[in-house]
Amino acid sequence: MGGDGGTLNNSRMELVRVRKEMMKKGSSSVVEKDVKERDRWMTCAVSRERLKIPVVACRLGYLYNKEALINLILDSARRTRMAEFAHVRSLKDMLECKLELVEDGKNAVFKCPISLKEATGAIKFSVMWGCGHVVSDQALNQLKKEEKKCVLCEETFTDLVKIHPDDKTRTELREQLEAKQAKKKKDRKKKPDETTKVDQPKKKQRVSAPDEKTPKIYESLFTKGHDHKHTANARGSFTGVSLRPSGV
Repeated sequence: MGGDGGTLNNSRMELVRVRKEMMKKGSSSVVEKDVKERDRWMTCAVSRERLKIPVVACRLGYLYNKEALINLILDSARRTRMAEFAHVRSLKDMLECKLELVEDGKNAVFKCPISLKEATGAIKFSVMWGCGHVVSDQALNQLKKEEKKCVLCEETFTDLVKIHPDDKTRTELREQLEAKQAKKKKDRKKKPDETTKVDQPKKKQRVSAPDEKTPKIYESLFTKGHDHKHTANARGSFTGVSLRPSGV
């Protein structure tokens, strides 16, 4: 541990020392794999610098220094180049982890707060997507799976995201995440149109004022020529005024 209130001891010399110790115990291929796993638990996936609190995780199980990941989000050109992390688009796509630190550990920097197993890559860990507690899978297997509630803080979590899953699992998670993001994007495009249809008040039909000419037009349509004469004579007889010219 460093004395800077959260910076983790991850010097290159320490990794070399660990590699030498492990070389004595197994083959070089196994050692390299173990060292790689251990290294992932010590370094930021984006900046490749030593992890320091606050540490955040994404839905694909990468660990980052929070500041480094935010800087990546703000730098669109760099984010395009680092397509591997393009799925992190905003603060909503990351979760700040609550990690148990190893005070004087030489081979690990984190440990499970329940089983006290160190995070060296030998055993799997998951983060509870909600409260952010990082716990070993061994400890989680002993808990009631039907209860999605953190045993440490009793906060409800939505998912268990595996930290540093194998390549096959991460590929599957990436495909699922891309499909989910595509669906959200499609739904956002539909939503404004649907909202407009629901919220838009119905247009009132305009009722035109009656036109004085309209009755006469209708009368001319439905009245024949001989009826006009008959009507005119009738009007004349009713008023007592002769409609014939004088002298006829």
